[in-house]
Amino acid sequence: FDPQQVKINLIQHVRHGDNKHPLFQFLQHRAIRVCVSDAVKEAIEPYANGPCFTIKMGHDIPKVSKPKCYDLYILATKQPQLGKQLFEWAKSNGLRVLIHDSATERELVYQAMAESVVVIPLPNQTEGFFLPGIEAMALADWAVVPDCIASREYSFSKANISRCELNLQACEKAIENALVKVKGWRLFINKWHRRR
Repeated sequence: FDPQQVKINLIQHVRHGDNKHPLFQFLQHRAIRVCVSDAVKEAIEPYANGPCFTIKMGHDIPKVSKPKCYDLYILATKQPQLGKQLFEWAKSNGLRVLIHDSATERELVYQAMAESVVVIPLPNQTEGFFLPGIEAMALADWAVVPDCIASREYSFSKANISRCELNLQACEKAIENALVKVKGWRLFINKWHRRR
């Protein structure tokens, strides 16, 4: 162990900045911290011994083109109970819905997202960078991403995404609003194509 050697520490979650979490103690050691999002950097910077930098997450999302089979896809591997409640609500409202509430192969998740009009990936309460939200934006017509701190960096965009609180009622309302938006866009596009 060489105390003069430069140490680089990859920080992937905001929990490192929580003084009650065991990982917090490591911030006292001198190192260059590389953070996966601005939210992570903001969480640790006041406590870090050494400089902090954000390097945005990069991810290669495959191009998956599928006919729309579902009104809603619920990715609930991190919130299975909430996912099941949303599934029952969607079924009772006549929506074509698919849920994954346990570990699922990435290719099947991508396929489900591409086959769905609206996708709601359910995060933990806090995330360092919630990748399923961006994947849903790329593959579905609309993504509903409950707030998990780091998702704010892309959920404030004017793209095909909306944000809500991480509870049943807020998710239901956000899904309803997303379906209205997408259906409204589809009516406009269909009329535009007919005029051409």
